[in-house]
Amino acid sequence: MRNFPKNLKTKEDIYNCLEMVRAGELRATDLTKAINKIKNQNYINAEITGISEDRKIVTTRYLAEADEGSRAKIGATIVTIKAVTHTESEPDEHGNTSFVSSDITVSKAIAKSAEIFALEKIPSVFDKYGVTESELDAILDEIAE
Repeated sequence: MRNFPKNLKTKEDIYNCLEMVRAGELRATDLTKAINKIKNQNYINAEITGISEDRKIVTTRYLAEADEGSRAKIGATIVTIKAVTHTESEPDEHGNTSFVSSDITVSKAIAKSAEIFALEKIPSVFDKYGVTESELDAILDEIAE
């Protein structure tokens, strides 16, 4: 059994490792961890501090990157951002304020138990690797068997 590479940098690296897993030269668990690491890099995660009664407005810490039209994952639900309102702090002794939270209106109702707002990065990390998220999911499904 060979040592798993420290970093995967391209689609070819991912598929070469898949072939090595198929041949029994690498452990499937190592490839699973590497793929999940890539997938997690595609999101800016923010803790959800509040959810509206209709479950379509999410409050997070200030999230400057949140923009109308962007996509996010909240639990298993993929949503589109419809509107964003940033809340400023009270002025300090010098009259300066800063943004402290973001109220984000999303396209679908989310679970009341949702804890993490995962904003999709633009450009996508998948573009960097030359692979789609569904391709990575298919690899994960294959090696999970």
